[in-house]
Parts: sequence; C-alpha cells; structure tokens
Amino acid sequence: MVIQGSGPLGNFATAVAKDHGAKQVLVIGAPAARPEVSKRMGADAVLNLEEVTDARDRRQWVRDHTDGRGGDVVIQVANNMAVPEGLTLLRGGGTFVNIGAGGKAGIGVQDLPQEMILHTIRSGEPRHWLQAIDFLSSRKDTFPFEEMISAEYTLEQVNEALHAMAKYEIVKGVIYFN
Repeated sequence: MVIQGSGPLGNFATAVAKDHGAKQVLVIGAPAARPEVSKRMGADAVLNLEEVTDARDRRQWVRDHTDGRGGDVVIQVANNMAVPEGLTLLRGGGTFVNIGAGGKAGIGVQDLPQEMILHTIRSGEPRHWLQAIDFLSSRKDTFPFEEMISAEYTLEQVNEALHAMAKYEIVKGVIYFN
C-alpha cells in the first residue's frame, strides 16, 4: 500500500492499514516531521518530498519497494494535485483511493491506468466519524495518536495556528477554548 500524504489523514490511514494487516505500507510526504510520525504509526518506509523532488524518482522508489509492480492500493490524502502522480504509483488492476478536495489537477484519459478501481471520497458521513473515534480509543495503546497533535494554541492564537498548519509547520494543532 502506498499513502500519498503524511498529515493527520495519512498517519491515520497508515495506522488503519497496519491494523488491518497490510503487508507493507509506504508513505510519501513532507515536511520531515510528518513522515517521522508516519514511521511511528507503522509505515514500513517513508519518502520525504522535500528530499526527493522528482516524480520519476518517487515512482522508482515505490517500484523498488514493490518488486517492480507498484502499489496494490494507493491512497491519496495530500491534495488533488497529487492524483496524476499517484496513478503512476499504482500497479495494473490496483485500487486508487482519492480522499479530499483540495487543489486542482488535470488528467488526460490516455494517462489513466488501463485497469484500476477508483474510489473518490469528498467527505465522511457521521458513521465514519464514529468508526474513527472507536478506532482511536480502542488502539490508543498500539499507535501513538497523540503525536499527530504537535502544537497547542489558545483561542487568541487561532490565526497563528491556522498559519502554522497552512505552512505545514505542524502536523495538527489543537485550539483550547478558555
């Protein structure tokens, strides 16, 4: 399995994949602090986008870790601009999961894999939130979920918190209402 994105969703996906028996989880993300959290969530290997800037090199890294095939499953949780590259990381007949709606990208029909299963998810349903909360509470001794919260702010610091998240300086911040 390949996960594009090492923010909160990517790290959560890593933990779920490992918990559900994924043989190998590869995570591609940045900045460096985020993929480090992915390792602690169970990623078998991580690739820092800031260090490996060429998409061809990232594709080769995935191929090197999958006996030349590509990922059986590729989950994109970075932004839609990662979709075209993510499709190149997928093995023939694999499953591509695109989660979220940020960013824009164009894909020519000729660039689509010949065979694949595609799932696009814009947002979750209430039942998904309940499943996520149940997963977090029942696996809190297995995975270091608290490491995804990398900064704390007061309500007066909300602009600072949003700025830090937009610049990817933190994984996820918590705002306390006093």
